[in-house]
Amino acid sequence: MNEVQTGPAVHSTGDFQSNFISDTTLTNRDSIDVLSISNGSMTEEILAITNCDKNAEENTIKIQIRSTIPTIAELKEGSTGGRIFMGLAGWPKKAQFRFLTFHLKDSTIEKAQLFYKSLEKAYDNSDFKYSNISKYQLRISKFDYSIASDVYGRYNIQLPEPFGYFDSDTLLSGTFVCNNWRIDSLEEIKNWDLEAFFRNNRGSIR
Repeated sequence: MNEVQTGPAVHSTGDFQSNFISDTTLTNRDSIDVLSISNGSMTEEILAITNCDKNAEENTIKIQIRSTIPTIAELKEGSTGGRIFMGLAGWPKKAQFRFLTFHLKDSTIEKAQLFYKSLEKAYDNSDFKYSNISKYQLRISKFDYSIASDVYGRYNIQLPEPFGYFDSDTLLSGTFVCNNWRIDSLEEIKNWDLEAFFRNNRGSIR
């Protein structure tokens, strides 16, 4: 029997109504996640990777959707395309990373954030910043997080500031399929030495 449940964290902000819904009509896709970025008139898609960190006893899960784009300097020069899988042929020497992160407990979104990290001092003379997200629509397969691979869904996000791929790109949408792994914390991303990462061609923050 198909069932849709709405969590208590539902609110309206302007013309955007945020909600968190469990929807059994969703299907699990065994494929690569794609992140759609839009400003309302222009939309681009880039590849993404999803990692999830569950706590079965507390019925919590942290979902992190990671994507990679050219640096601001490269974007000004006309570079395009996501870079998340360029490591298969050797990592590029420059990039910006984005980490879209949800902290879920039962039927509530406790926290939704976007972390920005760049090789350049791109954010007010810093290589790191983050935004708290209050405008979100998240549909998820279930509110039981005991088996991470059974957790998947789709989302629409309205960011408080641009994503940074093209002008005024504050609208995000996409899908995700969880695994039972771990996510990177704010402090880990903030302190990540990107120069060493690219110099050593390593495939992970850790």
